[in-house]
Amino acid sequence: MDDEFPVSANGINRRNFLSATLATGLTASMTSHRANSQPAHLSPIAALARRVLGPRADELTFEIIETQSGLDVFEVQCVNGKIMLRGNNTIAQAVALNCFLRECCHSLVSWDINQINLPTKWSVPSGGIRRNALVQYRYFLNYCTYSYTMAFWDWPRWQRELDWMALNGINLALAAVIGQECVWQNVMRRMGQSEDEIRQFIAGPAFTPWWLMDNLEGWGGPVWEEWIESRRQLQTRILNRMRSLGIEPVFQGFYGMVPSSLKKHYPNSKIVSTGEWCMFSRPPMLLPEDPLFTRMAKIWYEEQHQLFGEAKYFGGDPFHEGSLPAGVDLQRVGTGIESAMQQAHSGAVWVMQGWEANPHQRMLAGTNKENTLILDLWGDGPDGGFYRKRKNWSGHPWVWCIINNFGGNLWIYGRWDNIAKGPFEALKCGRMCGIGAMMEGTVDYPTFQLLFDLAWCSHTPNLNKWAASYAVQRYGKYSAPAEAAWVLMKTSVYNSKAPSQCSCIFCNSPDGTSWNSVIHNHLKPFSYSRGQLVLAWRSLMEAADFFEKVPTYRFDLTNVTRQVLDNLGLWQYDRMIDALKTKSRVEFNRQSQIFLNMILDEDQLLNTQEGFLLGRWIADARALGKTAIQKQLLEHDARTLITVWGPKPGLLDYSAREWAGMLKNFYFPRWLLWVRQQQSILHDNAPKPVDYFAWAQKWTLENTQLPTVTTGDSILQAKHIARKYKFMFQEAGQWL
Repeated sequence: MDDEFPVSANGINRRNFLSATLATGLTASMTSHRANSQPAHLSPIAALARRVLGPRADELTFEIIETQSGLDVFEVQCVNGKIMLRGNNTIAQAVALNCFLRECCHSLVSWDINQINLPTKWSVPSGGIRRNALVQYRYFLNYCTYSYTMAFWDWPRWQRELDWMALNGINLALAAVIGQECVWQNVMRRMGQSEDEIRQFIAGPAFTPWWLMDNLEGWGGPVWEEWIESRRQLQTRILNRMRSLGIEPVFQGFYGMVPSSLKKHYPNSKIVSTGEWCMFSRPPMLLPEDPLFTRMAKIWYEEQHQLFGEAKYFGGDPFHEGSLPAGVDLQRVGTGIESAMQQAHSGAVWVMQGWEANPHQRMLAGTNKENTLILDLWGDGPDGGFYRKRKNWSGHPWVWCIINNFGGNLWIYGRWDNIAKGPFEALKCGRMCGIGAMMEGTVDYPTFQLLFDLAWCSHTPNLNKWAASYAVQRYGKYSAPAEAAWVLMKTSVYNSKAPSQCSCIFCNSPDGTSWNSVIHNHLKPFSYSRGQLVLAWRSLMEAADFFEKVPTYRFDLTNVTRQVLDNLGLWQYDRMIDALKTKSRVEFNRQSQIFLNMILDEDQLLNTQEGFLLGRWIADARALGKTAIQKQLLEHDARTLITVWGPKPGLLDYSAREWAGMLKNFYFPRWLLWVRQQQSILHDNAPKPVDYFAWAQKWTLENTQLPTVTTGDSILQAKHIARKYKFMFQEAGQWL
C-alpha cells in the first residue's frame, strides 16, 4: 500500500533483477503506440488497454469501486491469479493500469516512445496497491502547446496523446484551440461579416493559439474552407475520445475579443483597442456592458454547442499579456463575461490563466468564486507560483501548475526539488484543488511524469528513489550505470536553480538579437554542475551494451549527448570571442572552426533519431494540405514559427529547435556568415552589416526537401563525440 515508487516490484532486489526477469520470460515491445484492432463492444478502458498492450490486455480485469474521500482512488490487486485493476471511474482505472505496467512489469508508456515489457505470468506486490488522489483536478495543456508541439498532428498522434493523458490521470484538459476556426466563421457570418473579413481574422495553422488569446489576428493565414472543416472533424474525434475516457474538456469561452473589422459594421458599439502584443496589433475588445456583447456571446455559445456539444469548463483571458484599455470597468467586465457564460451553460466554470497580472483582481471581484478556476501557471518558477503574491487567489479555487518549457526549446531543464514539494506546500494555501502542466512545448517528459505521479502521493517523494525507478521503467531492466546516470541528472540538470530554461548557443543569432539570448547572459544556463551532467552522460554510455536494442535508451543517450555538447558549445563560443579580442586571425580561425564543427557534429548525432528531424516537422505540416499552394503555406508556417515567428524582429528564435536539418541548414550557415564577417574585420576590411532577421525570413520561403528517416547510429555517434571532445571537456573543467 506504499505510495512511494519502488525500484523493482514483487520484492526483487536490484542485484538479482536481471536473473529474475529472464526467469519469468519477459517479452519486449519497444515500439511507438501500437494501433491494435479492437472489438467495437469494448469499454473505453478496455479499448485503451488494447491499444497499448494488444491481445494481452484481455487478461486484465477492470472494475469500478467507490471512493470514500470524494477524490479519485485506484487499486491494483491479484485475486486468484487474476489481475484486477479497479478505480472509481475510467480515469482512475487507467491510472491503475499505468501503475501496474510501471511497478509490476517495469514498463512505461512514455510521451515519445513506449517501452513495454510483459512477463509471461502476471504478479503484483503482496497486499496489492491502493492509492488515493491528492487533489480533485489533474490539468493538462497550455494554449501554446497546440502550436509549439501539436500544430501538425493527425488523429493517430492525438489518439496516442489522449491515451497517455488518461494513463497519467489527467481529468481536465484544454480543448479550446482546434476547431475554433469553424466557430468563428459561423459567428462572423451571423454577424453580417464578409468571407474576406473572416479570412483576414482567422490565424494560420501554426499561430491559432495566440489568435485565441487575443494577441494577433490573421497572421500565418489565410486559411481555406477545407482546412476549417478538417479541424472541425479532428476536434470532434478528440472530444469524443476525451469524453469516453472521462477527461473534461476546457472549451473556449467568449470574453469580448472581436475582429477589428467588426467596428465598421457596428460603428456605435463599445469596441476598444487592446494595444499591441510583441509588435502585433491585438484584436479589439467588445465591452460586456454593450448589448452587442450579449447578442454576440449568445451566438458564439450556440454555434460552439451545435458543433461540439456540451461542456462545463470554458477558458478565456481578456488582457492576456497586454495593457488595460483606458476607462474600462474591470469588475463590470468580469461580471459580464461570467453572466454570458452562465446564461449559455448554467453552472459553467470560467477557467483563467494565472500569469503575470492576469486575471486582474478587480475583474475577479466581479465573478462568483464558485464559477471560477484559476490555473496558477508557474509553480516551478522563481516565486513558487503567483498565488503567493495574489493572497492565495482570494478564495477562488485554483490549480498549482508548472510551465517547465518555453517555446518548445529542447534545452534539458527541470526544478525537481521545487516541483516535488510545491503541491504539498500549496495545499495549505487557500482553495488549491489541483496540479497541472502548462508547458508551452512538450519537452523533458520525465518532469511531467514526476508531476502527475505527485497527484497520487500523500507526501513529497524521495527523488533519488523516483529517478532510479524511472530508469528501470524507461529501459525495462535494472542497470547500475543507468540508475547512476538518472540520479546524477536529478541532482544537476533536473535540479536547476535558474527560473526557467535557456536556449542553445548554436541556436542563437550571432548578433545577440535572439529572444532570451545567452550571448549576453552566460550565467543563466549553468545554474547546475556541468561536470555532473557530463558524469551522468558517461554513466549512461556505460549501459550501451546492456540497452543496445532499447529505443528509449538510444533516444535518451542522444538527448543527453546533445545537451552536454550544447554546454560545451557556449564555453567554446567564449574561446572565439577571446581570440577576437586579441585580434589573432590564426587563433580565431582555429577556434571558430571548432565551433562550426560542433554544430555539424550535433546535426549528425540528431539525424539518428526521428524525434529530432526537421524534415519530420515539415513533412507533417505539408501532409495536412491538399494542393501545392496549401502545402506551401503550411510549410511556411512551420518554418516561420521556429525561426522569425512574426513579421518583425522581437521573437526571433523564441521557438528555436535543435533538430537535424535546422543545425546544418539554418544555424550553421548563419554562424558561418558571422565568422566570415569577423574574419573580414580582422583583415582590416569593412564588411557590409548582416541583417540576420531578413536572412532568416528568406529561409522561411524555401521548400527544400529534407530527410524524414534517420541515418547513423545513436550509440556510435555519442561515443564519437565523447572521444573527439574529451580534451575540451577536460580543459573546460567538465570531465569529472
